[in-house]
Amino acid sequence: MDALFSKMVKSGKTTYFLDVKEAKNNTKYLNITASSPSREDPKKFAKRSVALFSNAADEFVEALHEAVEHMKA
Repeated sequence: MDALFSKMVKSGKTTYFLDVKEAKNNTKYLNITASSPSREDPKKFAKRSVALFSNAADEFVEALHEAVEHMKA
C-alpha cells in the first residue's frame, strides 16, 4: 500500500517513519513506526508501530502537545 504522505525523522539510533495511508474503506490514517537496532542482533532492526485514524487525530495531537510541554518543563 503506497503512502499518501511520508516523513522520516532520525533521533540517535532510532528512526521514526510517519506515513499517511488510506484503508480499504477509504479512511485515512497515520502509521507511526519506530525502528532501531535490535538488542539481540545489531544487524537487524526492531520495529514498533501504531496506527492513528483520522477520527482520533485532533485529540491525539492535543495530548501529544501536552506531553511534549511536560517533557520540556
